[in-house]
Formats: sequence, C-alpha cells, structure tokens
Amino acid sequence: MGTMERSRVALVGCGRWGRLIARDLTDLGALVTVVDPSDAAGAFASATGLDQLASTVGLAGLDLDGAVVATPASTHATTLFDLADLGVPVFCEKPLTVDVGEAEQVVDLYGDRLHVMHVWRYHRGVELLGELARSGELGAVQGVRTTRTNWTSPRTDVDSIWTLVPHDLTIGIEVLGTIPPPRAALAEMIDGRAVSLWAHLGGGGEPWLVVEASTRSAERRREVRVHGSLATATLADDGSNTVVIAAGSELDPRLRSISFDPDPPLRRELAAWLDFITGGDPPKSDGAEGLEVVRHIAQLRTLAGLDPFSS
Repeated sequence: MGTMERSRVALVGCGRWGRLIARDLTDLGALVTVVDPSDAAGAFASATGLDQLASTVGLAGLDLDGAVVATPASTHATTLFDLADLGVPVFCEKPLTVDVGEAEQVVDLYGDRLHVMHVWRYHRGVELLGELARSGELGAVQGVRTTRTNWTSPRTDVDSIWTLVPHDLTIGIEVLGTIPPPRAALAEMIDGRAVSLWAHLGGGGEPWLVVEASTRSAERRREVRVHGSLATATLADDGSNTVVIAAGSELDPRLRSISFDPDPPLRRELAAWLDFITGGDPPKSDGAEGLEVVRHIAQLRTLAGLDPFSS
C-alpha cells in the first residue's frame, strides 16, 4: 500500500484478538471503524481514537475499501452474510465458518472478494520450512508433525478443535502444498466438549500430517517439525527466529540452525490484504482454502466420533 493511500476498513468484532488486528491495521495506515456494541470495544475505540458503530447496519453509509471479520467463530457465517451487500473485499478470521454448508454458501456468495486469516502461513519460520521441504535438502519429505498445546482457551463459543486445528491444517498447506486426507482422529472430552485432538492425515505412500492440538496441557507448545528421508527441520516455538536441521545416522545428530526475520505474522497478513484492496496481489488464503479447512475439520470430527458441526 502506498504511503499516501489510507484505506477505510471496518473491523467487525473487537475482542481480545480484534484489538490486536485494530492495532496493526492502524499502524499500517488504515482508517479503522470498529463495529462492536460492547462497552469494552467502546472504551478501546475511544482510547485509540477510532470510530465505533454498534452494528453493521451503519456501514452502508461509509465509503469502505474492505472489512475484517473478527467476531466469535460461531458467528462468522451470519456476519459474512450481513456484510455481503457492501460489495467490498472481506478478510475473515479462521475458521471461515463452523459448518460446511454455510462455508459453501459464503464462498459462492463472495467469490474472489473473500480471504481467510490463516496467520501461520505468514510465519517466516513456517515459510522457511516449506522452502526447505521443496528444496530437496531434507530428502524426500515424509511428513509434518505439529504440536499445539496450552491450558484452557479464552474462546468459549466453539471447542478447541475449531480454535486450534485450522492452524495446523494450514501449516500443512504452506509446507506440503496441500492438506492430506484425514485417516484417523481421537478426541479428549471434558464435560461433553472436545478439549484435545490427535489427528493423522495422509500417509500410505504420500506425505503425512500428524497433529496434536490440546487445551489440557500445562505446557504451552507450538512446534512444527518436517521429516525428510535425509534430515528433519524443526521450528521449536512460534516465538523462535531459527529453524534447526538435524541430519546423520550417528547417535548425535549433525545440527545446523538457520535464522530468519521474525516479522509478526499477523501484521504481515494484514499488510498483504491491505495491498490487495488497493490493487495488489491477493493474500495467500482465499475462500476456497477456508472451505477446504472447514471440510477437513468436519471429517476429523466425524473420525473422532463427534458431531461434525457441533461447537
């Protein structure tokens, strides 16, 4: 986005994550209108000098360049339907929806105006893992192992599968170029709600993706490991700025670290979207990719014995 251009953007939803989005949009030069009726959103808007609206109804009178949806995941579909008549590009937080049918309707409705905030595809370390996988340095890629654990979640409208697993599936896209087909899944349930998922996708002659996602671990972990026939490459944490390659057949592996620029992924994906709405290239994740993620999660839930669309 050029230095003289200031896009006018509606941010629908200004909770914990929405406030971070507002911060980065503003820092990137956008004029942000917050759409959220809560007192907390009003206090944030007032403190940061942003306009506030209580509902999307008032957006029709604004000359908007785009809108960002950061409402609770269970309301994404309704919010997207409400915004459709504005005719502007929309950047929706993950997951696109929590229902395959609704996701299909939204994608049909928006076409190429819709993109999804799959933030881990903008993590420099994950991008580096993808480059290493494609370079041949690791040998033939066997698969990817992701670990995403922490204790509880601030998001209560949907369960931990909808909250965490979209990240792991889109890491698969960034590193492997696709989400492998689901093969098996096991869920941990507490009080009738899924708090953990162990998932196996792919294999049988094609690269696999193995996922551990849980909100029942006292240890916060965000690890991505690519397994190749010659070496492995590991991003140990989302805050790390190095990828470690391990190779060799001896008891002690040969280790090599590759550093990368730790640009904040959220800021990078928002910058890409702002560039798009002013005539640049589209962001990485379009509506079709968002739909693919929703379909895979529904399949994994079914394999785990869960309602595919229950939150």
